[in-house]
Amino acid sequence: MLSKEIKKLVDVSEGKVILSEGDIDKSYVVMKLNKYLEEKNVVTEDQQNDVQPKKEKNGLTDESFLDKMSADVEVTREKERRTVLEGNLLEEKRSKEFDYDYGS
Repeated sequence: MLSKEIKKLVDVSEGKVILSEGDIDKSYVVMKLNKYLEEKNVVTEDQQNDVQPKKEKNGLTDESFLDKMSADVEVTREKERRTVLEGNLLEEKRSKEFDYDYGS
């Protein structure tokens, strides 16, 4: 059984404590088992039950769907920027033409 002090240290340190007498050969890492299993990428039965298969939308996983949506949004923004820029250039051109016509 672990002493109450060690349990308290592990809880306070968020799951991991190094115990050492100054020499690496006499040092130990004490940690919660679930933290150890996470670091070793071992899936417990509870975690396995929580894992849900990736949902697909339009034949895409959630992640690839979001990537596609982000790309589509960026394309739309670029089109809007071009439209605004073209509108500004056209307005400037008309303004210069008006200035030339008015000045003559």
